[in-house]
Amino acid sequence: MIDDVLFLGSTLWFNFQLTSFKVEAMSWAEHNVGDHFYIKWQDKNTIRSFTSNDMLNNFNVSYEFLYTSLKEAHKHYSKIIVISHFLPSSHVLSDEHKDSTDNLIRSSYWCNELPSLYQYADYWIYGHSHNNINKQIGKLEFLSNQRGYSKIKNRSYEKGYNQDFLIKI
Repeated sequence: MIDDVLFLGSTLWFNFQLTSFKVEAMSWAEHNVGDHFYIKWQDKNTIRSFTSNDMLNNFNVSYEFLYTSLKEAHKHYSKIIVISHFLPSSHVLSDEHKDSTDNLIRSSYWCNELPSLYQYADYWIYGHSHNNINKQIGKLEFLSNQRGYSKIKNRSYEKGYNQDFLIKI
C-alpha cells in the first residue's frame, strides 16, 4: 500500500475455462507447454513434473486470495492495482489467439475470464501474452508493457513495448 492505493500481486495461474473445452485445454498444456517439463513439484518424498491439476490448484489459491482481498479492499482504498503474470480477461487476448476454437483452447493456458475479480480493480497490470494490449473496460484499465524475448530470440522488442512507460494514478 502507498497512501490509500492498494497493490495486490499474484501469478494468477489459470483455470482452463476460457472455453467449454477444459479437459482438452488441460491435456494440450500437459503435452505442449514447457512448464510441464521444466517445473518440478515435490509430493512428500517424490519429485515429479508439474501437471495441469497442479496449475488448477494454484489457480484456486490465487483466485481465493485475490477475491477475498478485492471484495473488502474496494471499500477502504481510493485505488486498487492488481499485478498478475497471467491474463485475467480475454479482453486483452490478441485476436490471433481467439480466432478459432483451437486457439482458444491453447489460450486457456495463459488467459482467464474473471470479471468476478477485475470488477473491483482500478488497474490490472498483466504479462505473459507477449502482446501489449491496453484497454479500458468501465473504470478498469488493463495495462501491459512486456518487453518479451527480444534478447533471447535476437529480435526487436514486442510490438507496443515502451521503455518509458509510466502509469499515472
